[in-house]
Amino acid sequence: MNKIFDNYYFILFSIIPISIIIGPAISLINIILIIVPFLFFLIYKKKFSFLTNPTVKLLLILYIYLLFNSFISVDPGLGLKRNLGFIRYIILFLAFNYFFYHIKNFQKIFLIWTIILLIVCFDVFYESIFGHNILGFGGYYYGNRITSFFKDEPVVGGFINCFFLVIIAYILNLIKIKPSLNLKYLFFTVFIILFVAIMLTGERSNTIKAFLGFLLFFLLIDTLSIKQKLLFLIVIFLTIVATVQNSDFLKKRFINQMIYFIPWETELHIDKNPLSRTNLYFDLYSSGYSVFKNNPIFGVGNKNYRVATCGPSPSATLENYVCGTHPAQIYFEIMSEHGVVGSLIFFSIFFISILKIYKNFRLKKNYIQLGSLIYVLVTFFPLLPGGSFFSDFNSNLFWLNFSIMFALSDKNIFNREGEIVKL
Repeated sequence: MNKIFDNYYFILFSIIPISIIIGPAISLINIILIIVPFLFFLIYKKKFSFLTNPTVKLLLILYIYLLFNSFISVDPGLGLKRNLGFIRYIILFLAFNYFFYHIKNFQKIFLIWTIILLIVCFDVFYESIFGHNILGFGGYYYGNRITSFFKDEPVVGGFINCFFLVIIAYILNLIKIKPSLNLKYLFFTVFIILFVAIMLTGERSNTIKAFLGFLLFFLLIDTLSIKQKLLFLIVIFLTIVATVQNSDFLKKRFINQMIYFIPWETELHIDKNPLSRTNLYFDLYSSGYSVFKNNPIFGVGNKNYRVATCGPSPSATLENYVCGTHPAQIYFEIMSEHGVVGSLIFFSIFFISILKIYKNFRLKKNYIQLGSLIYVLVTFFPLLPGGSFFSDFNSNLFWLNFSIMFALSDKNIFNREGEIVKL
């Protein structure tokens, strides 16, 4: 029975990337298939000691706050479903911690994820050459931006970026266990493939985040010599230059449009001509800050930025408001929708967690843990735009990494002996 149970969860965790690609409904079903039996398992085994864990307590405080936030929102019904559903990420966090700690072969999941990501990268390269992916999808709706298996959504760069550092860290951990020149070549090759694929998507913010994350990751690892690091940095620099110079599309995205950002994520009721305005992202940031100034204590409520800025309330006509689903930047999104109180709760919880895991990494040197930690940290990098933090897609990517960075350490919430999970 235990073997069937373990295999069941091994399959579900292995296909998480595929479920995200297929769409929000399938990824939600996959999460439900993970968390519902796991809840029954915890109840049946009477495993409740995790409730005393400080990190779990912080996440429960965040959930209680989100429920409270629903009732003080401009439109209480709009964010209630999202806030109620947030509990699934807490249970998913528990499941990650339990199975990555208790099942020996769970590290093979990273190998499966690597294969899946390399297939996605191949598809990105294919679409960049032929204008459509291997299934015939193409980025025709967003200025020929690459969409790959995501059909008409240009988010594949963010998807690859989610697994980027975790996968190269997995290979680097193998090098630590068994030093090999072939594994080092594999590390360099996989890195180049993943990073260039992110660049080819034309997603500027995710490319910048991937580059910043890589630099931070590179500074903190000690498996590679200084000579190897310098050589690798030179190769990366030349790769970036060559990739951009050989693509008119990337020249436009990364050079010509760096001054005039046109965010596709928001539904803006304004002239889309990039020369008609100054930097449009900063207009959105200003709008988010204006919403915060007018609702400083608790904000307008989760998912209510669109109500405040698009109407039909009178406040939507305020001069500094830009109609959209969100202000396209995590700090302005949290401030505008959750105010000072919610922002303090939200950011305190995550920065406490980041500091805790960083201290643990300094002691244990688990590179997969470091990779997921840096993804979480870069998510909070100031000024860089992005989609809504609480959207299904972004939440799945974030909580995947947040869960991994705890699950692979002696901060694992089911670890009572203080022993690190060995991968």
